Amino acid sequence: MQSIRHGRRRLTGAVAFCLCALLAWNPADAGICFTSGKVYVQQKVYDKACQMLECARQQEPENVQVYSLLAFARAQRRQFVSAGGAFEIGIKMAQGKKDEKRIEELEQNRRAVTAQLFNLGLAALTRAGTVKPSDTRTADAGTPQAAVEKERGAPKDYARFSEGGKMQEFWYYPALGIQYYFPPGLSEPIESPYRPFTGPPDPQPAVVDTTIYPLYPGGSNMGEAGYDFELACYVEPVSADIYKNLSYVFEVLGRTDDAIRAAQMGLKLKPGDAQLTQNLRVAAMGRGNRLFTSGQYLAAVPAYRTAMTFDSAGTLTYLSQIATAYQLAAAPMPKGSPERAAAYDSACATYFRVYEISAGDTTSLRENAIYNASVIQVNLDNNKKAVEYIDLGLKSYPNSEDLLLLAGQTKFYVGDYEGSVAAMTRVEELDPKDATAHEFLFKAYNKLNNKEKSVSEYTLYKALSEGRQRTGAALKTWVNSADNRLGPENQCKATLKADGDPDEVRTYADGDKTLETWFYWSKGIAITFLDGQLFSKATFPAAKS
Repeated sequence: MQSIRHGRRRLTGAVAFCLCALLAWNPADAGICFTSGKVYVQQKVYDKACQMLECARQQEPENVQVYSLLAFARAQRRQFVSAGGAFEIGIKMAQGKKDEKRIEELEQNRRAVTAQLFNLGLAALTRAGTVKPSDTRTADAGTPQAAVEKERGAPKDYARFSEGGKMQEFWYYPALGIQYYFPPGLSEPIESPYRPFTGPPDPQPAVVDTTIYPLYPGGSNMGEAGYDFELACYVEPVSADIYKNLSYVFEVLGRTDDAIRAAQMGLKLKPGDAQLTQNLRVAAMGRGNRLFTSGQYLAAVPAYRTAMTFDSAGTLTYLSQIATAYQLAAAPMPKGSPERAAAYDSACATYFRVYEISAGDTTSLRENAIYNASVIQVNLDNNKKAVEYIDLGLKSYPNSEDLLLLAGQTKFYVGDYEGSVAAMTRVEELDPKDATAHEFLFKAYNKLNNKEKSVSEYTLYKALSEGRQRTGAALKTWVNSADNRLGPENQCKATLKADGDPDEVRTYADGDKTLETWFYWSKGIAITFLDGQLFSKATFPAAKS
């Protein structure tokens, strides 16, 4: 999650109201309500000013100055929805009259109100400091959260994050119209109404909305920032910068739907904006990621599907997460259960969809998709189908060690021993130290009655998987002590004379026998001794220097 620290339009107190200009504007036909309202504004008696100016609005619906003064008075009363409606109606009226002077006065006054709210939001973000989100929520017995969950059930959305070193937690119940804030260190949550963010209302009904918005009661700085930015957008609904900050803060607060709506509103004003686009993507993924991280895999699936409707550019990422969620959900289910089979089938189909629609893409996402689709078929005991997927994947990624390893094992189990040898030989070329490759080579060669190669691969497998490794000074001491350890008739010293010091030695037991394998990685050979006598010799691709 990233803070929207750049690209903000910082509005400061330097932007002041043009109140003198408005009060000086006095049409000859002004009515008593308008005149009284103007006087009350001068006297800073804003409640009476609002009352008289609303009367004037009814009497003089085309008087732009009425809306200017009404917006100003409403703002002083912290009736920000009404103030925003009055500003918007006045500006559009002045635009219709092509009165550039009045347009500028109104817009300047609106910016001044917005500045106060916007800068309060910025100050709250600064106080919050570095925010560290957590995808999990508190569920420990005996906590206030546990008591709320017992009464209300699990929240639809939630947020848990550290701001300034203090853990904050919010839970939301949109269907009940309730939200809970769990203040750090307090034993009781704060319950308050939850109002989904729907953006600025239509100016005509908004202008008569007399709701008073008090200062934020305190607690969470991020909560305060969201509150102030939301009020700012009511006053100035045409500022993309407000929506940038609002979408970011809503996402931190766990208000997924609200964050999405705020980002979308900003993009309507500023299509293609990189920061708004990123905020939309983060917000769209938020709910799914929280559910996924907390282990609610099946619940995360519809959340990710919903996210795709808002963020089509991230389709591959969402599908991959959906497939992974199905796969993780299936893993602990009882083997043979229809629920497990259904979840695995869904995962496999989704992974294969990722592979199909990303054709030509060489990223690991596509390779991972066909690999996981293959693994799922193995888990479902559909090895033949798994082989089909593996072979398809290897056509796209012939050097994928993961796919080759899976191919070598799966083909062995379906009886394709030559295919297993071909796959594991290729793994051996890519990584001669891979013990699994040598294990299945020895098994496959044994099935093909190639005893010599089977024994050679078996010794490599045992040495790499179980052997005690000797390198460096310990290797030198071990090699030079061959006569003392094995007697003067040992064949190790002949190898030492012919090939020099090995790169490493691994010693291991096989039953009651003790063996040691000398690896010459740079030459591509490994020599195994049994009680000092030559037991087998294996070759493999020499390691590249």
